[in-house]
Amino acid sequence: MARNGRKNTVRVRVVSPDATLFDGVALGLVSINDTGEFTVLPQHINFISLIRDRAIVMLPGGERKIIPLEAGVIRCQGGVIEVFAGLSLLAPG
Repeated sequence: MARNGRKNTVRVRVVSPDATLFDGVALGLVSINDTGEFTVLPQHINFISLIRDRAIVMLPGGERKIIPLEAGVIRCQGGVIEVFAGLSLLAPG
């Protein structure tokens, strides 16, 4: 279950060495690894992967926040999705 108490959302944090690029509630996250595009949704099993190109945060209401990045690591654990971007191509904000 998501820490925010709603089963259909999950807390997502996207951080780079310089800044927090996103920290909030989302419906899920889409990214790319060596096997292709994948989606992580609320109540996902524990998961870790190298990622590349981008992280797309799916926001409530149908909006999407696209965060371009060269490479990073995604970790889904304890109802939280975290992306540790090695280098973000997006200015903080």
